Amino acid sequence: MSQVIIAIFAGIVAGFCRSLLGFFKNSESEELDWKKLLKAVIIMGITGGVIGLFTSNPLMAFGLSFTGGVTVHELIKAYQNKSFEPE
Repeated sequence: MSQVIIAIFAGIVAGFCRSLLGFFKNSESEELDWKKLLKAVIIMGITGGVIGLFTSNPLMAFGLSFTGGVTVHELIKAYQNKSFEPE
């Protein structure tokens, strides 16, 4: 149970960090988009929770949910932009 909580926490941290990195990379806008930040945190928190269910080591759950959350968030973003379809 503790690895699920740690993995959810890692997913939330990953979502927050990923959104802030995206904000600083695309710094043309003056304001941080809180809706995008919240969406990334929720997606990555859920991903972290699912990963935490299948791991037994809390440290492994943290690492996997951080990297897995970023991957899931990027896949969803690519699907929304349709950037992975062949031309």
